[in-house]
Amino acid sequence: MRLLLLILLVFLSTSCSVSSQSIKQAKGLEAEGDFRASATAYHQFLFRKPGHKDARIGLQRTGQRVLDDLLGNFWVKYNLEDFSAAVALYQEAQDFERQIASMQIRLLWPDHYKGYFSDALGKEVDAWFAEGAKAIDAGDYTKARNLLRNIESKKPDYEGIRELKLAVEVDPWYRNGLTAIQAGQAGKAMEWFSKVNEKAPEYRDLRALMAELSSKNKRVIAVMPFQEQKRGRRIATEFGEQVVNALLNLNNSLIQLIDRENVEQILREQRLGLSGLIDEKSASRAGMLLGGNAVLIGSVVNVAEEEPALQRETKSAFVRERFTYHDQRTGMSRADVRFSPVSYTEVKAQRTITLTFKYRLMDVESGTILDSDVITRSATHQVFYAETSLPIDQLSPVQGTLSAAELAKWRERFSQSSALKPFAELTTVVEKDVAKEVAERIQSKGLN
Repeated sequence: MRLLLLILLVFLSTSCSVSSQSIKQAKGLEAEGDFRASATAYHQFLFRKPGHKDARIGLQRTGQRVLDDLLGNFWVKYNLEDFSAAVALYQEAQDFERQIASMQIRLLWPDHYKGYFSDALGKEVDAWFAEGAKAIDAGDYTKARNLLRNIESKKPDYEGIRELKLAVEVDPWYRNGLTAIQAGQAGKAMEWFSKVNEKAPEYRDLRALMAELSSKNKRVIAVMPFQEQKRGRRIATEFGEQVVNALLNLNNSLIQLIDRENVEQILREQRLGLSGLIDEKSASRAGMLLGGNAVLIGSVVNVAEEEPALQRETKSAFVRERFTYHDQRTGMSRADVRFSPVSYTEVKAQRTITLTFKYRLMDVESGTILDSDVITRSATHQVFYAETSLPIDQLSPVQGTLSAAELAKWRERFSQSSALKPFAELTTVVEKDVAKEVAERIQSKGLN
């Protein structure tokens, strides 16, 4: 008992000695004018002894001196119009004030500084905005995005955020449009400008550029009925509709299509068979009568179907069976599991449709070929499935245990469909693919 009392007395004596030294150190730093270090020493001491009166008074005194110095430096930088440094000093002062407040000590903070800080922050953000705008003009979008993030973090309600964010998004499209104009690709330029127009119709000189493109490069196109060079499967009419839809889906104001009913009416009046041969001369004459400045003629050269090919392969698996045996050692019947090797069949099959289309886009007045090409594309559908007469819920690819997920995934092959997509469905897929490519090529080459 006496030993415990002695240890306690030694501990209390040592603790008081350490406390005395810490306070002495803090006061010494304060006397030297190092108020930041002194405040830190008082603060650390109060973590151990929150109720120590001298430490609280010392932290109040030195903390106020530190805060006053920070705000004074803020004021100097503000008057020198170094707003970035001023904002950093003010925020440092805020952080320091919160640190002291954690010890329930309140420092004096003159209210007028808040207004100056708000002004400094606004001017710093204005500078970021101006720098971001210059970065966009220079095509440095990474820098512009970084500056935008700075603005959003410091002043999320800044009125220029939306404008800058929009410019970062649409300026690359705008520049792509200008590049396309320089390359003589009016259709591609209008495609890029249309994207800008959807987001920011008043952006830069967008309206003037689009108006100039439209006045010089607009194509009023009459799509003639397409021909079919191979008789049998008649898809030319359906494919013609796909091409018209693809051209409309471009949503390019340089492309205007003449209504197909008007085209057919003129062809009938001119005694040109809708399913017969339409040559360049008759197509050009029909285009002029319709008021167009371009005609699109084309023919489905070939539609070929590869015969569905089946590939069968015998694979090994195991059937999981339960059985009962007599344990001679114990004289009891026991249940166990065994895996018996079996085989099953994996089947791969595919059907492929290939479409070849030849087209020409002609200038009605001069008869010049504006664009022409032969496009061949294929659409393929494949199936993979497995066949067996064995109970699937007892089949496993290995002897032993698999996770439920792995086993379920392996067994999926036995429930897969064996039906290939029909000819008509695959034909529609390849028609849309070719039609889209025709439209995009006309846009990039036929509008210049």
